[in-house]
Amino acid sequence: MARNLCVITALFLFVVCHGLDLINITGIDQLPDSEKDEKIPSIVIKLFLVLQQLYIQSKAELEKTMEDKFMFLEERLKVTQKEFDSRMKAIESKNKGPTCERNMNYHRAVAHPMYIKTYDTTINKQVLCDTYTDKGGWIIIQRRTDGQTNFFRTWNEYKNGFGDPGNFWLGNEALHQLTVKDRYEIRIVMREQNEPMYVRYASFRVEAESDNYRLKLGKYIGNEQKRGYGLSYHNNQQFSTRDRDNDADNRHCARVNHGGWWYNKCHRANLNGLWGVQAMRGMHWKTGWISVYPDFSEMKIRKL
Repeated sequence: MARNLCVITALFLFVVCHGLDLINITGIDQLPDSEKDEKIPSIVIKLFLVLQQLYIQSKAELEKTMEDKFMFLEERLKVTQKEFDSRMKAIESKNKGPTCERNMNYHRAVAHPMYIKTYDTTINKQVLCDTYTDKGGWIIIQRRTDGQTNFFRTWNEYKNGFGDPGNFWLGNEALHQLTVKDRYEIRIVMREQNEPMYVRYASFRVEAESDNYRLKLGKYIGNEQKRGYGLSYHNNQQFSTRDRDNDADNRHCARVNHGGWWYNKCHRANLNGLWGVQAMRGMHWKTGWISVYPDFSEMKIRKL
C-alpha cells in the first residue's frame, strides 16, 4: 500500500511539474490556439484529477492500515507489560528470602534477613525468629538478657533499631511497615529470678512516624486478667524517647524512666527501662497491685 502511494505521488508530481512536456508529447502544441484551450484541460486536468483521487484513496487506506497496526501493537504492549509485571512479582517474592512464617517447621530460633516490602521503600532487617513457641512464626521485636546494651536512646535510634541478638529493639519504622497492612498479635515473655510469665494480646499495630508511632493494642488473651493491665494502660499512646516528649504526663517520662516507650502517665509497663534495677525507672511490669521487675524480656509478633 505504501509503495502504491509512492508511485501515485510520483505520477502526480510528474504531471504537475511536466505539464508542458505532456502537451508536446500529445501533439496539442501543433493545434490552433483556439483548440489548444479546449484540449489541454481535457487531458492534463483529467489526468490530474484521476491521480489526485487515487492519491486520496491510497492515503486513506494507508492511514487505516497504520491505525490498525498501531492498535494491534498497543494491545500487544499491554499484554507484554502484564506478563512483565507478573514475572517481576515472582522474582521479588523469590528474592524476599525466608520469613518467620515460612520457618515455622524448624523447632529452633534462627536469625535471617527478612525484606519488608512497603509502599515507597524496602527495609532490610536482620530479624530473630521464634519458630518453636506455640507453633512458631514469631518475629522477635525486643529482647533484654543483660545490661550490656543501652536502651536510653534517641528518637532516630528507636526509629531505625539497635542492639545485638541478645539485647535489641527492632525499630519503630519496621514495626509500622510490618503492621500497617497485615494484622499481627503480640506475645510478651518475661522472667524474674527464674520465674517465667507471659502475656498475649489479640492485635498489635504501630502507626506512622507522623503520628509518633502510636500504639494500637487489642484485647488481652488469658485467664489472669491482671497481667494484661500492664501494656493495656499504654494503648493508643505515642512513643517517647529521651529527645522526644510525647507522653500524657507533665514530666518527660522517657527521661525519668531511662528508656523509649509508649508512655502514658508515665507507665505501668516499661521493658526498655534500666536493666537490673528494681524500681520504676527499671524494667517494670505491673499486674494489679503487684510490680514485677524482670531480668529477661522478649516481645514478639506474629501475623494472623
